[in-house]
Order: sequence, then C-alpha cells, then structure tokens
Amino acid sequence: MICPKCKSEFVDGIYMCSDCEIPLLDSIPGTEETHDDHFTYSNFIAVYNPISSQEVSIIKMILEREGIPFHIKNDRLYGAVLFGIQGPGKMELYVPEEYAMRVVDLLRAELEHE
Repeated sequence: MICPKCKSEFVDGIYMCSDCEIPLLDSIPGTEETHDDHFTYSNFIAVYNPISSQEVSIIKMILEREGIPFHIKNDRLYGAVLFGIQGPGKMELYVPEEYAMRVVDLLRAELEHE
C-alpha cells in the first residue's frame, strides 16, 4: 500500500497514511495532484459510483483482471464512524480517461448479472 501524496509505503492491512491522513493505494498509476485531504489524478475521470463494499470488491476484481489502473474515492472510509467522520461522501470510481468507455462497458456487462 502506497500513499499517493507522500509516496510512503505501508504493509497490507493499513489503509490510511498516518502522516497525510488520506487513503492508500495498491500502486500509484500516473501523475497526481494533491489538494488538502484528497487527491485527483490529472488524467483520471469519475466513471461510476459504487453503492456497496460488495460492489467495490467486484469492480476491483474486474479492473485488476483487465490491468486497468483505478482509484475508488472513499472506498476505505465508507461508513467509517471510528474516525469521527460524519459522512465521507459517496464512493467514486476513477480511471484514466483513455479507459473510461471500456470500463463503463465492462461494468455494464458484469454488474448487470448481479
């Protein structure tokens, strides 16, 4: 697990950077820009809003299988009360712009069977 802001590496099972207080990623695809307590990738766009952790697991499996880089905003924070968060916001799936249509088609085909 890697912090997209400070680039520190963490062992599996740690999901938040203790210094930057932002969610960690499995890897850092592309170039990122940091803004306060969240980040966006310069060429990443939002393509989907997962509604549950089960759906997130399916999406991760699909995109990892296809080798498509992604980030799910609020994945680890969704419903987290222990951090004193009153609502981290909806989850959002971000992918590089060049993969957007392919991801939408993949998710439409795979998630319709759920």
